[in-house]
Amino acid sequence: MARSHSLAMCCWMRAARVVKSGAPCRLAMPDRPRCRNDSEPLFLALCPTMGVFFDYFRAATDDAAADVFDWPAGPTCPPPGTEPKDSAELKNIDPHVMMGTLEALLTGNRYEDITARPRHAATLRFSDDGGQGVLTVTDEFTSALAAANDDQIRALAHPWSQTEEFWGLADPAELTELLQDLRDLAVRATQHQHHLYCWTSL
Repeated sequence: MARSHSLAMCCWMRAARVVKSGAPCRLAMPDRPRCRNDSEPLFLALCPTMGVFFDYFRAATDDAAADVFDWPAGPTCPPPGTEPKDSAELKNIDPHVMMGTLEALLTGNRYEDITARPRHAATLRFSDDGGQGVLTVTDEFTSALAAANDDQIRALAHPWSQTEEFWGLADPAELTELLQDLRDLAVRATQHQHHLYCWTSL
C-alpha cells in the first residue's frame, strides 16, 4: 500500500510538471539557430531554458513501448496494476540530434549516416499538437553504448558538451553521470534482449 501511494504521488507531481512546462519558442525568433534540416522533429525548435522531458526506457517490443504514450506521465508513471518501465531521465536531451552527435562521437560513424537509419528517432506515437510522443532508439546505438566503459563515458562527455545543441551551458561532469545512467539502462536492455525507446513531453 505504501509503495502504491508513493508511486501515485510521484506520478501526480510528474504530471503537474508536464502540464506546467513552457510553450515552444517561435521558429522565427531572432538569432535562434535553425534545426539541422526540415525533416527533424518540431521539439528540436525549443528554447534551451524551457523544460522538455526525454525519458529513455526499455521495452520488449514496439507495441509495448507505444503503450507508454497513454500512461499518465511517462514510463515511470504507469496506470494501476502495471509496473513502471526501467528508465533514465535525460531532460532536454533529444533522441534525434543530440543522441545522433553522441553516437557519432562514440562510434566514429558519420552523423548523417546515423540519422539516416529508419529507426533513428522514428515515431511510434505522437500527439497531434506535437507535445508528447514515443520514439525509437536504434539497436546499433544501444549496443555501442552498452559496451562503453566508465573511462570512455568520461572521455565522451567533454566533446559532447561542446556541441552546439547544448548552447555552451552543459557541465561535462553532470553529463557523465547522465550518460552512465543511460549506459547502464542500455546494458540492462541488452541483457533482456529489449530495445530502447524515448518518451518525450513538452
